[in-house]
Formats: sequence, structure tokens, C-alpha cells
Amino acid sequence: MFDSATSPARNARELVSTVAPFLMLAVGLALLAPGVAWTAPAAAPASGASSPDARPGASCPVPQRPNAADGSLRGFIPFPNHYLQVDGKEVPSKIYHIDQEAMLVISSALPSPVLLKGVVVVSVPLAKIEKRPDGTLDVSRDAVLERLGPYDATYDSVTFQVFGHSDAVLVKPLGFLQGAGGAPQRRR
Repeated sequence: MFDSATSPARNARELVSTVAPFLMLAVGLALLAPGVAWTAPAAAPASGASSPDARPGASCPVPQRPNAADGSLRGFIPFPNHYLQVDGKEVPSKIYHIDQEAMLVISSALPSPVLLKGVVVVSVPLAKIEKRPDGTLDVSRDAVLERLGPYDATYDSVTFQVFGHSDAVLVKPLGFLQGAGGAPQRRR
């Protein structure tokens, strides 16, 4: 591949042209990993049992249903770079999350707040959501959560159907992509 009779500059160019595609692939995968991790269902809390059976054909473990009694629904922080759409129209809402574990959506357009965790959407009684002085929210341990159905997630959206509506939590476009009226501009 490298010839001692050729110049060092040519050898360097050959090395760069050989390695560059692999570096670009590594950088692309590194940038993709956080988005993929966010869309994956949260892991169930560890129990005394060993790891799940990983034999070919074995059933896949299902994340446990959201449960307020275990204290895992505490410390929701604001998620200001996301917004709620109901039937294709943006509606006023407050969206909170706990890392990549759970998302809490509060909106007057919904009959009750909804919580997305594991692979399901559940309703949360508004009276069971406690606001802490630091601006974070907790779901009270005695809250009764009612299962509403599943949700689908991609790298930039979460969609679900509850209360007879098609809902979506989407990432707000970057400020420089918005026009004077606040609406995203499309390239023509």
C-alpha cells in the first residue's frame, strides 16, 4: 500500500483516504446513539432474578407497567424544547421528563395529564401531581394510573391515541428555522 519510493505527502493522502470513511461512520454512529437510546423502552427495575433468557426464540421481557407506589415517578423536569399536537394542531401544554425513563404531558386539551413510560400511556389524576419548589414535579405514590394504550416513538417524536384524539409530542424547530410569524419555514 505504501511505497518507500513515493513521497511522504502521498503516503499521508493514501492513509487519510483509507481511514476517513471509517471515521465518518464512527462519528455518525456516535451522534445517532443518544436518539436511539431515548426511543428505547426504559429498563425495568432490577429484581433478585438473573438476567432474562436470551436463547433464540425465547420471549422478549416486557417493561413493567408504570407504578407510582414504587417512587419512580418523582423528579420530572421541564422539557421546554418539545410541544404537544392534538389532531394535528399545536395546543398549549407543559411537558416534563425523567431522563429517558418517563414523560409527563399536562394540557388543558386533554381530560387529564398523561404519562408515557415503558411502552404504555397512562392517565394521571391532576390532583396527584405535586409541584416542588424547584419547579420539578412528582406523581404522588398513591396515584391510581389508568392504562390508555401504547405509544410509538422515533428520534424526534412520540405519537399516541388517547381520549379519541391523535396526539404527538414533537421537538420544536430551531429558532433560526422559524419565520417572523413563528411557523417553521419550508425550503422550496
